[in-house]
Amino acid sequence: MIEEKKIYQHIEDLENDSESFEQHLNDLLQSQKPIAAFILSEGFLMLTEEEYDLLWYLVLIISFSFDYFEKDVLSIEDIETLEEKNWDVFNQMGSKPFKEKLDVMFKDYPQEDLLALVEDTLQNDEESSITAVGREIIFIASKTIIDAYHNLA
Repeated sequence: MIEEKKIYQHIEDLENDSESFEQHLNDLLQSQKPIAAFILSEGFLMLTEEEYDLLWYLVLIISFSFDYFEKDVLSIEDIETLEEKNWDVFNQMGSKPFKEKLDVMFKDYPQEDLLALVEDTLQNDEESSITAVGREIIFIASKTIIDAYHNLA
């Protein structure tokens, strides 16, 4: 399991060097083409610009945390299969509140600290302009990327 300390070190590194964020993002787009294809797919068009930026930020942190930034990842088909599985589990819970759905997603999850980062980032607060739909999409996409990298470990 990737530990919280390692995750927050990557966050701090990015925050201290904001100019390199775009460079790291470009590197990710070039080195992880299946992940780039997944995040650039039509399914994410309904996200607001702020939500889409947040998704890319989380994907970058997840990629750094796994040290797979320049290694192969699963194919786009495998990533889409993981996403479909995650949506199936999420949707089987019906109209339960988002927080209750997350409790099920966390049960026995091997990368709990990374998933907790995603959850914390998506918390509903007064300053957040993340929509309910955007919150779900970002959560499932982020979990899917975590699953994809974890499967390679």
